[in-house]
Amino acid sequence: MGKKTKKPGKGKEKTEKKTAKAEEKRARRESKKLSPEDDIDAILLSIQKEEAKKKEVHIDENVPAPSPRSNCTLSINPLKETELILYGGEFYNGSKTFVYGDLYRYDVDKMQWKLVSSPNSPPPRSAHQAVAWKNFLYIFGGEFTSPNQERFHHYKDFWMLDLKTNQWEQLNLKGCPSPRSGHRMVLYKHKIIVFGGFYDTLREVRYHNDLYVFDLDDFKWQEIKPKLGSMWPSARSGFQFFVYQDQIFLYGGYSKEVSSDKNGSEKGIVHSDMWCLDPRTWEWNKVKKSGMPPGPRAGFSMCVHKKRALLFGGVVDMEMQGDVMMSLFMNELYGFQLDNNRWYPLELRKEKSTKAKLKKDSQQQPEGSDLNDKINAFEAEPSSTNDKYQISEYDEDEEAGDEESNIDEMSQQMVTDMTIDDGGSTKSSTKPQKSKSVSSFQNSVLPEIVKPCGRINSCMVVGKDTLYIYGGMMEVKDQEITLDDLYSLNLSKLDEWNCIIPASESEWVEASEEEDEDDDEDDSEDEGESDSNDEETDEDEDDAEAKNDGARSLQTGDAVALIRGEGKNLRRKEKRARIEQIRANLGLSDSQRTPMPGESLRDFYRRTSLYWQMAAHEHTQHTGKELRKDGFDLADSRYRELKPLLDELAILEAEQKAEEAEGPETSSRKRGKRKMRSAFIPTTKSFEESASARTLKQDTHHAHEVHCSRERSRAAWHILEDYLMPFMEEEGYQISTKCRLHPDNDLFRDQEQHKISVDINEWRCGYCKKSFRAEKFLDQHFDNRHYNLLNVNQSKCLADLCGALHCDFVMNSKSLKAKCNPAAVARNRHLCESLADSCFPVTQGPSASRLHDFFLHQFCDAHTCSGKRKPFPKGGKKQASLLYMASSILMLMLLPLFYVLYYLYQ
Repeated sequence: MGKKTKKPGKGKEKTEKKTAKAEEKRARRESKKLSPEDDIDAILLSIQKEEAKKKEVHIDENVPAPSPRSNCTLSINPLKETELILYGGEFYNGSKTFVYGDLYRYDVDKMQWKLVSSPNSPPPRSAHQAVAWKNFLYIFGGEFTSPNQERFHHYKDFWMLDLKTNQWEQLNLKGCPSPRSGHRMVLYKHKIIVFGGFYDTLREVRYHNDLYVFDLDDFKWQEIKPKLGSMWPSARSGFQFFVYQDQIFLYGGYSKEVSSDKNGSEKGIVHSDMWCLDPRTWEWNKVKKSGMPPGPRAGFSMCVHKKRALLFGGVVDMEMQGDVMMSLFMNELYGFQLDNNRWYPLELRKEKSTKAKLKKDSQQQPEGSDLNDKINAFEAEPSSTNDKYQISEYDEDEEAGDEESNIDEMSQQMVTDMTIDDGGSTKSSTKPQKSKSVSSFQNSVLPEIVKPCGRINSCMVVGKDTLYIYGGMMEVKDQEITLDDLYSLNLSKLDEWNCIIPASESEWVEASEEEDEDDDEDDSEDEGESDSNDEETDEDEDDAEAKNDGARSLQTGDAVALIRGEGKNLRRKEKRARIEQIRANLGLSDSQRTPMPGESLRDFYRRTSLYWQMAAHEHTQHTGKELRKDGFDLADSRYRELKPLLDELAILEAEQKAEEAEGPETSSRKRGKRKMRSAFIPTTKSFEESASARTLKQDTHHAHEVHCSRERSRAAWHILEDYLMPFMEEEGYQISTKCRLHPDNDLFRDQEQHKISVDINEWRCGYCKKSFRAEKFLDQHFDNRHYNLLNVNQSKCLADLCGALHCDFVMNSKSLKAKCNPAAVARNRHLCESLADSCFPVTQGPSASRLHDFFLHQFCDAHTCSGKRKPFPKGGKKQASLLYMASSILMLMLLPLFYVLYYLYQ
């Protein structure tokens, strides 16, 4: 057989293509190295410069809701349970990541957002942790990512926010934990406890299992090291940490380990174990899971309400055929009973009917009838299978309150809704006589269920028996959707979800395939180059498709439609993958909670009645008929919740069978391997292109809110008592109530007068007679218990006058050592002079004129940067008291000498 001859010029042409492609790769690598967006040091430096320009706290009222974000923190304000505090987070739009450092406060009652801008704020971050204690919010750790996600920076700084003044302070203390993100932080009594986290610089990844404790009284860090032979959780991040009495529970998490194969590749591990830490002895014990626990998942959220912990969301990655990873985002709600360590699913209850309807139902039903009797009666009734909607005439007045009697109609409605219309028309043998009654029945039986979609890395807190869920991230096909919706659930009723803020639009920028596969091509430069020209043709087709696609925008509200594939012609492979996803989501591991395709409500409850009754008993402790009724309500709620997925599964399976009958697909195209982003790894996203971009555009109407500091108000009052009032008493002058220095205008004056100092170690509340060992604890008692006694409408904040009255001089503040600010000095001097003019008008007589000059000399003249003048040159009551004390001591010392001389004289 002769040797095949090559086409002339073919080898040269192939070599030129390889050379051009190599040059293109080299150019891309160089451009990535020189990208200014990857210079994290320069980015953080520019943010620091922008922060230095801020001089005072500014609060914008009634601003738009925050932008979509995940991995942020949401805290309940300990001073006001109806206020949520949101900080930080990240957003990924398909091309770049943005990290936020803005602070929002949301009033649940008024449904209004406030944007707080403060000087000396922490740099932007995500995957950090926040804890609220007394009137402070503490933040530790987190991470910052360059826009192209090429570089990471992990924080180990510790910040404290005064919730009254909105002032940030960085706590530079020794012995703090190493830089990390994905850790967890909880509050136990007066201690902050930090565990776990990870550190990732792309070159090095470390997961932690160290334990640190921060004492809020002593302001000291302490590392708790495991004792020899003691049990200890493995290193992890993204777990959940919560406190109940003297127990601290740890559940789940994610970590990576290097596999033992030749390649040394990393393998992700989703943890599902549970641990309990005793904070009195710092000993860990493993908790055995009992009841009905959730399946293994990552990225879920948890919080505590009374004697139970609540779990929501999470993701499960499943490996499908062809190395395709399918991510299932959960929206289930689980409860963990903290007193007996039992898991159970939390299902929403049905809305209960009124007492009148219940009474009417009880009169209509014979005594002793229960749910089983109704199901048996239902089985005996004939039903028509030819009707598309087999609905009996519905009388609103007689049967609206009887939910159990609608099992027949609901079951038939569910089954017939899943019937596929193949183009032929089916006529009903019987028609409803009243269309209005039919429509009202359909609306009453199958109302639209409002529920948060499945997500990961969302924020979840509980305030006033209400659960709040904000933000997070989910995936639709290859797109990551970052959410900004806010849901609430009344945990006392557990009746329905309330969508406070619906999800807004989020823009998705589709990156070209070359950018997505840049790293893969660099690592395998020559791999696949010797294949046939078909592969090169496929790559050209992919590039052309990427160019034609461009930037795409995605609305979060259409996520469900995209999941179902509505309005799009799916390829056969996509349909197969979607069917596998739905089947996995509906019941591979939990068939007791999931109806089978085509299963009616009656059959579903008959098959799983024991499961639902056990779940209801865990929550209600009912027995007998009440337990069966509660179990049926849970099953009914679950059935209606899964109906859209059941419909989708039936449609997709029918389309799949129809396509398989037509034959295989005529054309298929190779697609490059997409660079997978694991949904388990807590990555950082983020940076707005400038520090100023960290604040959103606000409305034109701004209102400045003033927060009053009790400590500075007390310092201002002491200054007036010591350095002004003695001279006013000498002149016999009474200031007007219009003067801001009048005692009646002090916001805290009434509470200060109700302080009773029993001795140096005991203070008593004049309102409720409770005793405290220090004045600061009495102040906290006033803030928590007697806050409503403050005359907020008519009183003024005396702390606002601290600049004019030199409070920092009396309090020995650190600001005295700072460089003098001429603008601040001029502002304080102007305020001081206005106080002198308003409180001591020279037209009110000689006493007022003398006090006017005295006030200027005593307080105002010292507002200068020269440093030559000190405040209070005229002295005050303190100096007089010191002189009296010195003279008294001298007299006591001379008294024994007098007696000795008198004795000698005698």
